[in-house]
Amino acid sequence: ICLREPSLGPVFGMKGGAAGGGYAQVIPMEDINLHFNGDLHAIGVANNLLAALLDNHIHHGNVLDIDVRRVTWKRVLDMNDRALRDITVSLGGPGNGYPRQDG
Repeated sequence: ICLREPSLGPVFGMKGGAAGGGYAQVIPMEDINLHFNGDLHAIGVANNLLAALLDNHIHHGNVLDIDVRRVTWKRVLDMNDRALRDITVSLGGPGNGYPRQDG
């Protein structure tokens, strides 16, 4: 049996999840709709680890002389949250890095 991982649309009540609203069913439906195989979560964690590595390198001296005004590596979140699409990070003074758009 091969099952595809559905989108998060059904979790938010936006559409059907292709998990059994018709004749075939996967029970319990929450198990397939939330973290079915974890692949997307692992990609997000790896991406955010690289973002943290980059920010930490810059914070601790920036020996590679990375131009902090040109950093375009963004953090990710597997969620369709419009409030997080355009955020500013590294606020709060020089100890927190160079403020830039993220999200």
